[in-house]
Amino acid sequence: MVRILESGIRRIVISYDIACKYDIHFMERITHPDWPLFTEKQLKQLAETEIVWLVPKFHLASHIEGCSDKYSFNWTQDVGRTCGELVESNWAGLNGLATSTREMGFGHRRDTLCDAMGDWNWHKATKEGRYSDINQEGYGIECHILALRLHDHFIIMLRLFKKKRSILHTLEAAMSPNMLQHLQNASAKGDGSQYRPKLIEFPGRLKVLQAIQVEELESNPSDQSGRTKGTRSTSITGSVGINMGLDLEMRQ
Repeated sequence: MVRILESGIRRIVISYDIACKYDIHFMERITHPDWPLFTEKQLKQLAETEIVWLVPKFHLASHIEGCSDKYSFNWTQDVGRTCGELVESNWAGLNGLATSTREMGFGHRRDTLCDAMGDWNWHKATKEGRYSDINQEGYGIECHILALRLHDHFIIMLRLFKKKRSILHTLEAAMSPNMLQHLQNASAKGDGSQYRPKLIEFPGRLKVLQAIQVEELESNPSDQSGRTKGTRSTSITGSVGINMGLDLEMRQ
């Protein structure tokens, strides 16, 4: 992190399996008087840098509900559709080193794994835009296709943008002028951001499900016989469907 601060970067996004716990006492750890990890100059640079803590998507599904909102890549600006799991994508390739590294000492094993990971990352970075193929003469050819991939994804993005813009216009046409003006003012006040403000607390799924079920029972008095408000339904009712949708949203 010291090298990152010295490079002048003003925003750092950290993806870690337990970032929701590690960031709580992060500043206390690095500024502890008995083992200071940063100099005064570096601490000043750190204070001027925005640090964003996120949990990788695969691990986030097993966290408590509070983490799914505060530490989600889906609700964070300027991270694209990052999954946060790329650092672990080379584990399958490292399995072949198990029989060798288990016989090594701590330092030798660590150096070997670091060297293997560096080699993996180098090949991944240098071969990102290359595609090998065999031409009609039987000679191997290597083409740089990163530009083609970016072009294809850009075309897909344009089609999706047009589709969503059409849906938005349809929704706006169905709204009352007052409601539409209210939403437009709220969007302008939030600088047009589509991302959920961090100040909004995410309600737990159980609380949302119970509230929906209470509304269902109140709107259908005939269904109240033999049922208790707030209990789960085993049939595919509206509340069950919404609950399944919340589950899919969390796991995307």
